[in-house]
Amino acid sequence: MSPTRMANVHALAHAGMRLVSFAFVVLIRVSHMPSEGLARVDAGDKGNHEVGVNRTGPYSYRSPSLLAVQGSLITVSETWDTTDEKKYVDVITEYSRDYGTSLVTQVAIRSDKADFHAVYTHQEDRESTLHPTAVASGDKVYVLVFCKNIGANDSLTGDQVIMPYVATGTVLPLGAIGETWVDWTALNPIRALLPGFVGGKRASRFFGGGGNGIATPQGTIIIPVQVVRTDDEYFASIIYSTNGGSSWALAKGVTDAGCRESSVLEWKGKLLLVSRSNDGFTKVYESGDMGTKWTEALGTISRVFGNSPNRTGPGNQGSAVVANIDNVPVMIFSHTTVLHGGGDGDDSGRIREIHQRIWLSDGNRIVKVGHIYWDDHLQSSHNNLLYDKGKLFCAYEAGAEKTSAVLVRSLDDELSKVEAALEAWKRQDSYLSTVCASGSDTAPCESGVPIDGLVGLLSTTLSERQWIDAYLSVSAEVVGARSIPQGVLFEGPIRGGRWPVAAQGQNQRYHFVSKHFTLVITVSIHERTTDRAPLLVLRPQEDAGADLELSYTADHRWHVRHGNEHGSTSGAWVKDREHQLVLVCEAGDASLYLDGKRMPTMGRRLVESGAPLGVSHFSIGGYGLEKRSPNGKLTVRNVMLYNRPLNKTEIDTVFHVRDKITAATTIVKAFEQKNRVNVQMVNSKQDHPTAPNNEEACGALSTSLAALLLLALLTLT
Repeated sequence: MSPTRMANVHALAHAGMRLVSFAFVVLIRVSHMPSEGLARVDAGDKGNHEVGVNRTGPYSYRSPSLLAVQGSLITVSETWDTTDEKKYVDVITEYSRDYGTSLVTQVAIRSDKADFHAVYTHQEDRESTLHPTAVASGDKVYVLVFCKNIGANDSLTGDQVIMPYVATGTVLPLGAIGETWVDWTALNPIRALLPGFVGGKRASRFFGGGGNGIATPQGTIIIPVQVVRTDDEYFASIIYSTNGGSSWALAKGVTDAGCRESSVLEWKGKLLLVSRSNDGFTKVYESGDMGTKWTEALGTISRVFGNSPNRTGPGNQGSAVVANIDNVPVMIFSHTTVLHGGGDGDDSGRIREIHQRIWLSDGNRIVKVGHIYWDDHLQSSHNNLLYDKGKLFCAYEAGAEKTSAVLVRSLDDELSKVEAALEAWKRQDSYLSTVCASGSDTAPCESGVPIDGLVGLLSTTLSERQWIDAYLSVSAEVVGARSIPQGVLFEGPIRGGRWPVAAQGQNQRYHFVSKHFTLVITVSIHERTTDRAPLLVLRPQEDAGADLELSYTADHRWHVRHGNEHGSTSGAWVKDREHQLVLVCEAGDASLYLDGKRMPTMGRRLVESGAPLGVSHFSIGGYGLEKRSPNGKLTVRNVMLYNRPLNKTEIDTVFHVRDKITAATTIVKAFEQKNRVNVQMVNSKQDHPTAPNNEEACGALSTSLAALLLLALLTLT
């Protein structure tokens, strides 16, 4: 569509809005995303297109929703003429049939069945439709917008100025009624849903949550919303309809204060709200009663994604969807990282780079599987994911200071990495769950290694100074270490592995450690030391408490130190024998098991019940570069991290099969055959070769030997 024609489209739209009370300007246009001046993306631009004409024109586009209806992609977004001083805003939709392989153009579909001016003092003023949030169900499209009377009298407040509506349209086959593809059949005012009070204070308004909505298998349509009080405090919640959009209800419950844009998911029989939070990170809430009560999902995936490198500030909107891949439900997230300053110590507030990243989770493990784009000048950040019929897409803003475009990208490569990660997890889980403690290869295995909540496994694989995680998530940094068939050998006074928790930086995949965890380590000690030698250390964040240090002594005893408190066991370690230590933390209490037996004298209260632990990292086999350890030599066979406390039966099982736990190294050959890609040792910092950040430096992309192929896939695209 030429710039002249686009101008005519907007002129027609605005003229139409003078004559009727509400207008959807429907623009259907697709072009390949320009390779210059927009965003640097992964290899290829197949399936990419831009909504609108060009970013150098007067029209700007933002707040996209992305839907799939009857095999076609539909984007819904705001648009406005940046030269219009009154900043009138339209809602536009764009269609791409057959996922972009064939395109159709339409102009000016309008509905005159409602009078938005009825509540305004100034009838001549036009409304501005903002923040569209859309969901599709069958052949229907539902768009929640709120309408702002730009010229309203200052004495008007709340829903007199900002009023929410749900527009309902039916997607029709091309040519069914001339050139119209959507028949906008209803426009329902829903301002009556506004509650009187939220948290004891009067509510002011509510509007779209900006993220993903869902339609459940039972036919319930759910759209995320933001509820605002008169004190300008924000809360996230949902509206829903059980009768095809004829009527709507606002959930009775809201999240904690400070939650804003959100996406709603259906996950294991519950609703999840994935919400941007002013507290510095993304919060995840769950509800089993259609939003009557929302409970933060602490200890799993909540608070993983930070809003900034120091995890402060309001951050940017992300997106979240559920995908069913090979009959396995997973969550896929988009998350924005904004880097400020010009580098080299420049701490100015200007934006240096924006990263749009894609993350995968099965509800326990979380791994980065690619990025939508990274660039050094884009300022917009809203995005919206879509998974439909085995395809993954993302609509996102890309803009400079005054204008922005909406781009749609096909995430085929990222989806292949999702599938590869799931295959790695499946094979690793399958191997561990069949490890048997019966002592006989022919006897039935009553129980294998517990895999529920197992999120990390450091086995025998080192890559330079990285101790590779078999579950692809977070590597440990090592010094004084080398890989041997029995595990990882640490020796010398400067030795140890550093497995980051809060030290991961902006995005903390092990945030659950602040609430509860189980850490299992199997070790063989080969030399006596002249002093206590650290074996496992829980290092707190600055000003978050004292170290918890588990060590072995020259007289063959085990020792625990927490601040100025000391304790030891009557049991002894034996040279060259494998011993297993299990550290269980729950409700602020730490319990220690040695070779399957609980050691009451070594238990410690780390923090008051309910308070976060604030763990910076685990030190394994020594303090590494932080400080010297007594000269010694020891082998660590494996380290396992769970996001829950193991019970005594599970601890016994892990102890009895300790010599069989390892990474499933056969995965590499399977990946090579499936993907026809050579395995290469790739440092995770290469994921962003021109601008690595603290997150990557801490091992954001890590694997085991069983997953080195996936690591190559994650970086060599």
